Amino acid sequence: MKTVHQSENPLDAAEPFMLTGLLANYNKFEMHNQYRVRFADFVNDETMTRVVESVAWTCTLLRSKYIAIQDDTPVGWSVAGTLSYVGLGALAGAKPAAPGLTEEQQRELFNEQPGPETSTLLTLYDFTLANKLFCHHFVSQDSSDRAQPPPFSAFLSFASYLHQHAFRSARASLYAYLTLLILVVLSEDAKIAKLMCETTAQVRLCRQRPPQLPLPKTADRPYATAILDLLADGISHNLRKRLDVPFYIQTLSVLSRLLEYLAKSRTKLSHHWSELWRSLLSFVRFLNQYADELNMLGASEVAQALVDILVQALTNGEAFLPENKDYDDLFYKLVESGEALTKLRDAYSLAKPQDQHAVNTLIGVSTHYADLIESHRARKEHLSPKEIHKIIKQGYETLNIEPKEDAEPVDAFREADHKVKLKQVARVAVADATVLVSSDRQRMQ
Repeated sequence: MKTVHQSENPLDAAEPFMLTGLLANYNKFEMHNQYRVRFADFVNDETMTRVVESVAWTCTLLRSKYIAIQDDTPVGWSVAGTLSYVGLGALAGAKPAAPGLTEEQQRELFNEQPGPETSTLLTLYDFTLANKLFCHHFVSQDSSDRAQPPPFSAFLSFASYLHQHAFRSARASLYAYLTLLILVVLSEDAKIAKLMCETTAQVRLCRQRPPQLPLPKTADRPYATAILDLLADGISHNLRKRLDVPFYIQTLSVLSRLLEYLAKSRTKLSHHWSELWRSLLSFVRFLNQYADELNMLGASEVAQALVDILVQALTNGEAFLPENKDYDDLFYKLVESGEALTKLRDAYSLAKPQDQHAVNTLIGVSTHYADLIESHRARKEHLSPKEIHKIIKQGYETLNIEPKEDAEPVDAFREADHKVKLKQVARVAVADATVLVSSDRQRMQ
């Protein structure tokens, strides 16, 4: 950490920071590790600032490699700004995408991502888990260069590219999983969650593959809403018959923690909530379509987590949705999804029809409104979407849903539950660190 503190260039601090993380992970589940203790005790603000800056520039470097393959720059963004730091261009090995790359060439290059510098994320995870002061620095720190986004924005931006391409390799999937663990740790701490809701910045999210979420209405927005988009994108872009079950479980875990904080604190964020509902309910249909294959992968846990989030939104939505139309839209989409929810319950054996279970709560709401709509259709055959929304509002009066205020909170994060995955990440990080050290030696010769 002394070397990190003395580094003039934030990217020069990346390797000693990475080495600290590798040492902290050496047999950490089998023996007492002094490096991990040091993370917890660390209080030097200036060094933490240097660490966060180093993480930011590393994330910018890693993201630039994705953009070099396929430039997805939205109108109003500048690629040149991402490589403006002195020395970054040479280290990045990435330039704006050359014209004429075929789809096959792009695919091969994407399969090689993320760069070996991603091994730094392992240290970031350990520091985040061990030190709340560092978490505060990480989320709140502003950029030291006005041309660059704040560090946490850079992290979320790189994570979005990583998540959108996580399906391409086991290595990319493991690193994506690690970023989700970092977000789990941050979002389950109420003070940090509050900070993520209150701190605004511009966050560039990956737009390299359809479907694409709408661009935010304002350039600066709360980090929490960028995370919601990051999660929705991750859900939509990794749908495969061989579903990455651990990735989806952690994605839903982050989402559950964020929604729980928003509901408890009654924080109402302006956001395109309808896109989140659409992503979640499209995921329900995907799980139904490939139920036979996915059941063999243990996807019933994913199905249960998905149902729990939908019930969480349904029962507590009034506490965190800023406008009635956002809440109405959720009900409307649930009405449309009644058959799909019933199929999900049966395909994954979530409950029996008579059980008091979350999935039956959703099905009950859908049935309640479907019956109301049919009764209106008996008087008028064709109902417009506006009329259906009006029926949904009227239906609140006869709908009985108990808010989940007294429900058990989401289980606290336990690192031991992720022991196998973290050991896999550590092995990948060691291999990547070896690549970096070897390339450094070659440059010095």
